[in-house]
Amino acid sequence: MANHAVDSARNAAVTEKLADVIEPLTEDPPRLDHALMEAASAGSLTCVHLLIDAGADVNHAHRGRVGPTLTPLAAASSAGHNACVVALLAAGADVNQEIEEDGSWGTDTALEHAVRGGAKVAVKLLLAAGADGNVFALDDAANGGFVEVLQLLLTSVGLRQDTLISAFSLTTARVLPYDQLWSNKRRCAEILLAQGADVNVRGGVHGHTPLTAACKHGDMDSVRLLLAAGADVNFPCSSGTTPLERAARTWYPSRPQIIRLLLTHGARVAEAPDAVQTVVDSGDLEAFRVLYAAGAAEGVDFRKTIWVENIPDMALFMVRGREKGLQAACRDVCRRQMLDAGCANLQLALRGMESDLTLFARNYLLYETL
Repeated sequence: MANHAVDSARNAAVTEKLADVIEPLTEDPPRLDHALMEAASAGSLTCVHLLIDAGADVNHAHRGRVGPTLTPLAAASSAGHNACVVALLAAGADVNQEIEEDGSWGTDTALEHAVRGGAKVAVKLLLAAGADGNVFALDDAANGGFVEVLQLLLTSVGLRQDTLISAFSLTTARVLPYDQLWSNKRRCAEILLAQGADVNVRGGVHGHTPLTAACKHGDMDSVRLLLAAGADVNFPCSSGTTPLERAARTWYPSRPQIIRLLLTHGARVAEAPDAVQTVVDSGDLEAFRVLYAAGAAEGVDFRKTIWVENIPDMALFMVRGREKGLQAACRDVCRRQMLDAGCANLQLALRGMESDLTLFARNYLLYETL
């Protein structure tokens, strides 16, 4: 009881001091309004109450020290300061106010900011206060891997087909740890698929399908999930790029495994003519071997590559596979590499001091003797 009395006295003293600080701001409305936004962003409920009582505009939008333009309600919602959200709503904050973003990116609402922050309780409070759920909030929930928030919004908004693509797209403002993020995004995808989402839908800025988006970001588990859900392994995105081509273009270490999985599920190499050249250009020997075994080596040009250290291994692999027509190209590549490295004398390269030249020369001799 005594401790409670002491705490109450301290709180009263702090409140009095804060009131003294706030009083001069009443003569400068813009500063007063800005202070309310900052207090809401920091989750300072006492300051929020005092500033509201002092006449601060609860709907004034202001750009903070860092980050986007926000209203006090959007700032509190984004950070999950639920008590501040309740106080602002009680003071008349417009739950559906559209906040114009700098750079002509359109408008956002407090609900969208709450969703991007993964603030489940704030989302629930805003929806209960009459927030209009929208498809952008739905996309943000799937993209950020916020499973419970997505479920709340599906109840309010309903399903939008291309939200499924957001579950496999790159997350720009990550809140969750990376491993948990992608695990949650897959859970969001499972929920959307169970709700009847089209596994082959196209959408988003780049016209991806869920499968091409998953391949682009090298997420093996997501590719498995989509294939098990019936995704068409040869269905291209809007630009005409197939999942196999998209997988070949990724730089993630999972590239060979994803390519192998797509081929196992019936990906047609004839519909991905650039796939093998792409992996050659990036020097991915393992991915090259997978595509070569599937018969996708016709027309490859080793001289285009920017990763020259893997060319001899790739070319030798093909020559040993009895692609005799490529021997001349292999020889030309090795000659060019040794000349570019300043070692025109083959025997000197074999003896000499630089291991990469020795590798080139050794492979060159192998080509000559096959």
